[in-house]
Amino acid sequence: MKTKYTAAQIARLLGLKPLLPEGGMFCSTYRSCDKNRGRETASAIYYLLESPTFSHMHRLDADELYHFYMGDAVELLLLGPNDARRVVLGQDLLAGQQPQVLVPAGCWQGAHLLPGGQWALMGTTMSPAFEDACYEHACAEELCAAFPDQRTLISQLTTSR
Repeated sequence: MKTKYTAAQIARLLGLKPLLPEGGMFCSTYRSCDKNRGRETASAIYYLLESPTFSHMHRLDADELYHFYMGDAVELLLLGPNDARRVVLGQDLLAGQQPQVLVPAGCWQGAHLLPGGQWALMGTTMSPAFEDACYEHACAEELCAAFPDQRTLISQLTTSR
C-alpha cells in the first residue's frame, strides 16, 4: 500500500525544522565521531522542500551528495568555475532524473521544485561534515555577472517568492 503524505506530515514525523538562511526544512541524522584536522569527517541530513520554498544559491567548502527519497522532482542549478549545469533529482530515470547528485566543494548551488511540484524529501551527505562556517550565501548581482546565461534562474533562487 502506497501512502500519500503531505509536507507537514513528513516534517512532523521526521522532526524537521526550518533551515535558515538557505530555505527548506532539515534534521541532522548523522555526524561522524571521527575527526580530521578538528572537523568531523562526515554528516548527513534529511532535507525537505515545499512549494514555493527553494534552496537559496549558496556554496559549501565540502562535497555534498544529494539523495532523492520521495515526492516531486527538484531541479538543481550548479555553477562551477568552468561551467553551469542543471540537474533534476527525482525518480523518473527514463526522463533523465537522477536519484543522487554530487555537488563538488566550492560549486554554487540552488534548488527548486519543478513547476507543479508540491514537495520533495531528500537527504544530503557531506564530507567533511557541515559546519556553519563552511556555508556562503550568494549575492545575486555577483552570480548574475559571472553567469549571465543563468540570470533568470539565479534571480529566482536568490530572492523571496
